[in-house]
Amino acid sequence: MRPEDVLSERFDVLVIDDLTSYLTRRLVQQAQADGKSVLGVYDGIEFREGDERLRSLGVDAVVDAHASPEEFLRTIGRIYLGAKPAGPDRDTPTEVPDETPKPVDSVGRITVIGGPAGGVGRTEIAVALAGALRYRGESVALVDGDNLAPSIAQRLGLGLHPNLRTAVDALHHRTDGLHGSLVSPNHFRVDILAGLANPRDWIELRSGDVVEVVKELADGRDRVIVDIGSRIEDLSYHGGLDRNGLARSILAAADEVVVVGLPSPVGVARLIDWLADAGSLLDQTPVHSIFNRAAKSSFLQREVTREFTRSYRPATLSFAPDDRRVFEASWAGEPVPAGPFSKAVASLADHLAGEMLSV
Repeated sequence: MRPEDVLSERFDVLVIDDLTSYLTRRLVQQAQADGKSVLGVYDGIEFREGDERLRSLGVDAVVDAHASPEEFLRTIGRIYLGAKPAGPDRDTPTEVPDETPKPVDSVGRITVIGGPAGGVGRTEIAVALAGALRYRGESVALVDGDNLAPSIAQRLGLGLHPNLRTAVDALHHRTDGLHGSLVSPNHFRVDILAGLANPRDWIELRSGDVVEVVKELADGRDRVIVDIGSRIEDLSYHGGLDRNGLARSILAAADEVVVVGLPSPVGVARLIDWLADAGSLLDQTPVHSIFNRAAKSSFLQREVTREFTRSYRPATLSFAPDDRRVFEASWAGEPVPAGPFSKAVASLADHLAGEMLSV
């Protein structure tokens, strides 16, 4: 069983042992909020501390692994009927803390920035878009969800800690929420969640946990912008590791997607190929396309538009011009100042802000 199965599968009582790696207080609360009960099992001979750990997680009852089958069934029966005893050989039920779990459904909109590999400028668009929406009065969080080549912290001159792994740990094991996992630099008034300190750590992350972090950030904010990795093929379908599972899971949770491409024949082809890989993950999700580092030539922009829209019809299509300010700002670790590039991204922000108001 995986942690997401606890919430998606249909059952009345979950019987789970105290050494299950993903068993957390939050997961117990979410299962209970879904009308399910949790029976914790501990080994009273080898690890009596398991009893205490299970109770601290708020399970409905505990039972020793060495109890008889009849005792297991009686305890399960009492849980199912709502008695919720504290465990075997105890007459007085232990009071379970009355903590209402936070909702997992997001309130703000989740905007995902994606696109093919090849230096198309997804991170630059994500940073500029976060700043433009913040300027319009939205409360914004910017998340580096690229587990292939995380770069937002490096782009803005931030430390590599706290980061995505810190946030997952805080969500499941701490009571003070995600605040300590975010940074808000003085020069960029946006809450930022840095990506992995080392891309090799991707194996330590569960996609469902990261999506839950994103939704938690959206609860109480107008928008969460997530920059994802370029690879979204479903490798697990071919029997491989779920290397691209994080990007795919975030895409599936998006309220809208901004895809970034380059305005060249190869750039257009790669963007169309990326959208084909996204396939059913996008479903009815609005997709806004922006071609980065575009020439000022209206003829070339019309050619790109014509070629791209022959295969795909985005909600909006725009161009961000090549602007030396982007290069200078990246070396300074600063947001891009006012100029052609920031003006183009601001126009895209207007579309997204208007879309949010229409929902």
